[in-house]
Amino acid sequence: AMTDNKHPANYLQGLRDYFGAHTYERTDREGIFHTQWDEK
Repeated sequence: AMTDNKHPANYLQGLRDYFGAHTYERTDREGIFHTQWDEK
């Protein structure tokens, strides 16, 4: 269930990062991150 008030925004940011070179911030670490989702 999506009950966390931060979840919808985090989900959308994850989708943006997957489909492009967008970055995101984390609440548990300093810095800006980008994940190579399709890297094997």
